[in-house]
Amino acid sequence: MRRPLRTRIRRTSGPSLELVGNWTALNPSDRVVIYRGDTATASGSVDLRSPAGSVFWILQAGGQGRVMIHKADGVAVYRRTGHSAPPGILSSLR
Repeated sequence: MRRPLRTRIRRTSGPSLELVGNWTALNPSDRVVIYRGDTATASGSVDLRSPAGSVFWILQAGGQGRVMIHKADGVAVYRRTGHSAPPGILSSLR
């Protein structure tokens, strides 16, 4: 089953998350959460994106360093659209 290119997840508290299917839409300082399956594996802000959008780097939250994300990694990238920290598992990745 294919996921739609853009979806929006609303939580009762915390920000909304918007699936980013086209990584060329990512901009420096966008706050993102990376999912592998149903598990959030990283979060932070976009540092740099390749012109083709096949790879980008994030500065991970909580001083966890910089990490490269590649399309071949098989992850889903969600952009945070709100201003407050999300609850649950996402807050543990701050």
